[in-house]
Amino acid sequence: MLVDAHCHYYCSSFNDCCRQNNELERDNNVGSVLSLYNSTKLDDISNIDKVGKGKVEVEEEKEEEQDSERQRLYIKKGLGIHPWYAHLYTLVPNISKTEHYGKVLQWKGRSTGQRKEGQTTTIEEEELRRMINALPEPILLNDNLDLFLNNIDFIGEIGLDKTFRIPWGDNSSENMGSCGKRGTVSLSNFTTKLEHQLSILQWWLKYANKHSLSVQLHSVKFYDQLLEVCKDQLLLNPKCKILLHGFQGSVDTLKRWSRIFKSDRIYVSFNPQLNLRNNDHMVLLLYLEVLDIEHVFVETDSYEFNETTYRTIANVTKILQEQSPNKEINFKSNVLNFLNIA
Repeated sequence: MLVDAHCHYYCSSFNDCCRQNNELERDNNVGSVLSLYNSTKLDDISNIDKVGKGKVEVEEEKEEEQDSERQRLYIKKGLGIHPWYAHLYTLVPNISKTEHYGKVLQWKGRSTGQRKEGQTTTIEEEELRRMINALPEPILLNDNLDLFLNNIDFIGEIGLDKTFRIPWGDNSSENMGSCGKRGTVSLSNFTTKLEHQLSILQWWLKYANKHSLSVQLHSVKFYDQLLEVCKDQLLLNPKCKILLHGFQGSVDTLKRWSRIFKSDRIYVSFNPQLNLRNNDHMVLLLYLEVLDIEHVFVETDSYEFNETTYRTIANVTKILQEQSPNKEINFKSNVLNFLNIA
């Protein structure tokens, strides 16, 4: 069985993915795929909840026709808020829209303090007003999520991002783009303040600790800060394992994580299109000097499952297996170990 350690779920493409998975399995004789589906925001919960635990939910009239899909497509589900969407959420009850976004948005433009001719407000103030008008009311993050606990397997995708700029528009998945595919709308000069990203991240880490769930983490240029907050919230709970998704950090960074959490709690997943450009497998070999091969996974970070992604997973899985020729690697078992599933 192949493993896609990090991908995303969208209703419009899910049934197609089911069918493609079965066709590819039959044509390539490689095996089924165990996929770990991550949430990006709370809107995803209603979609992910339509997927039965470890099986595909189908309409009653199609049940017999798609029975093989129910058996062959293996799914594990994550709940979380991606840092790209952190600005849409608040931990403060009854806060106004203007006050919330005024506190969490950070201007990164070059025109700070400047005014357009004939205006009394700065460009920054005008852009902030325009952005707030375009954004929805902030959503209060609270423990009502407990009702989903019986239907999730891990917390993810959560984390920190230093470079992402908030796009103009309603900040829906369509405008912002999925995590595997960027949107086409123009980007603003606003980012989400690190302080707010940290508060949302800490909320989720406490939630993971409370329920002994493993986490999938996103980081862009914030690995050190991410390590510190994870150490504070997760270190004392050995069931909270950590997957650094799409890992592009240095070997030294990986060593720091492994030293603090011990290597048996740290996992990495990588997207071959990002991590293995030009078929450069040296970076993979360097990671294997720090982590056991059973803690290294392949991911697509996508919601589109087609022949290209299928073959990519299969090819890189083969490369990983070749690094331990005397040891058969059970990728399914390794992922279930990450999830604390016997």
